[in-house]
Amino acid sequence: MREFDAQGNTIQSYVTGEEGWVADNILLMKPIIVGSGGSIMIRREAFESVGGFDERLSVGEDWEFCYRVARKFKIGFVPEVLFHYRHHNGNAHLNLEKMERSVLLAYEKAFNTTNEKILRLRRKSYGNFYKILAGSYFSAGNYRMFIKKMIKSLWLKPSNIQHYIKFPIR
Repeated sequence: MREFDAQGNTIQSYVTGEEGWVADNILLMKPIIVGSGGSIMIRREAFESVGGFDERLSVGEDWEFCYRVARKFKIGFVPEVLFHYRHHNGNAHLNLEKMERSVLLAYEKAFNTTNEKILRLRRKSYGNFYKILAGSYFSAGNYRMFIKKMIKSLWLKPSNIQHYIKFPIR
């Protein structure tokens, strides 16, 4: 995928990714799935076997869908730009409150299990999510919410301190 701004300037291109059984890494919010739902290619039987997209999610529905697919199937990655994604002020992922609600619902679904392997990822997954959310609030200039989400991420995953030590130097 290639991300570009309103003027057509490339922000970033993604031409590497993980393959195989990657569901745990998706749950941990590692950069496995890049792009929006439009960048996903899937067989109909796989789509139907996981129940399609969860229409209750207004942001992150593609991420949650990919997680459910990755729990049942191996994932592949095409190492070339096949999809172009334009950033603009109307992008759904910029609504941080909606993003938080949707991801929390997705996590509620993912962790509603008796599978101990998945449950062991819970705290780290939430910690990673709140780290990403904190960074999004920082980028948006909402420093009060940045601090609030940063504290939550540190409480859930203390090793995130390494990330914040370098903030905002990167």
